[in-house]
Amino acid sequence: VRLATGPRLHYAEWGDSSAPAVLLLHGWPDSWFSYSRVLAHLPPRYRALVIDQRGFGDSERPESGYAIEDLASDAVAFLHALRIERATVVGHSMGSFVARRVAEVHSERVSRLVLIGSGWSGSNAVTREVQAALRDLPDPVPHDVAVERMARLRTVVERTSRQGHVARLGMVDRRPGGEVIAGAAAHRERHAGEHDGSADRSDAVVERAL
Repeated sequence: VRLATGPRLHYAEWGDSSAPAVLLLHGWPDSWFSYSRVLAHLPPRYRALVIDQRGFGDSERPESGYAIEDLASDAVAFLHALRIERATVVGHSMGSFVARRVAEVHSERVSRLVLIGSGWSGSNAVTREVQAALRDLPDPVPHDVAVERMARLRTVVERTSRQGHVARLGMVDRRPGGEVIAGAAAHRERHAGEHDGSADRSDAVVERAL
């Protein structure tokens, strides 16, 4: 679906189209498919909508617009495009910061807010190290460079997890005096979304990119 904010977003839908909407926002560097195993377990009285946020999965990857504020605007524009007045907004990891921003700025569009794997801020030692690892990536990313960088990031996450910290790889919210995680990876790589097509998907999940 083409949004008023610019990008064309791919999304998956589950449930009764006339039922109350639930908008699910994935984390970094995921796609709609990270929620695929959840959809089949949702009660049919809900309409679940899972988007590939800009720069991820099969959605368009514009050159800019990867701050939390931009992603939140996309989420609201998506609801508007589908003529949905209010929705339960669910966010995981990076998506939790997007969901929170939607609730802060557009509270009239949020009936309920669910945050999964969230925190006070996305800015910490892990996200700063991730930024450093991604900042100088070429475009497009050569395969060998992508493999090396992802192995490096995995080491960062595993090390941090062993120390008892939560590795938050979400984008940093744009606030006064704050910083925004480099959007390079968001539009230079297809991330997990490129490999989603090889995984089994329920026929009942309707994928749309209109």
